[in-house]
Amino acid sequence: DDPGPELLYGAWLEASKDLDGAAKHYESLTTRYATINGPYARRVVVAQVQNKPGEALQWALKWLEKFPNDPAAALQLIQVQAANGDLAEAVKKADEFVARQLEASETQLK
Repeated sequence: DDPGPELLYGAWLEASKDLDGAAKHYESLTTRYATINGPYARRVVVAQVQNKPGEALQWALKWLEKFPNDPAAALQLIQVQAANGDLAEAVKKADEFVARQLEASETQLK
């Protein structure tokens, strides 16, 4: 099942300024295509464009929870937290992500 056309449809909804439709579409894709991060990434961006910082944070957290080793997820969460003015939490999440990556690297080297 190729997610490409579904992601493209979501991008079309965004370009058409149907942000509510795009948000709902991407949310459905997070379930349908549980192994890819694209729907999470776009859902965060749509919330940011809609000026819904709480939703952006919620989806960034979900994304990182689902894909804990995804640098893009960590970066997006850190950016959302910083944009929301929560710099302390952004730094904390950055430190946690780097620590996990170092731990994983050390485990692989053993």
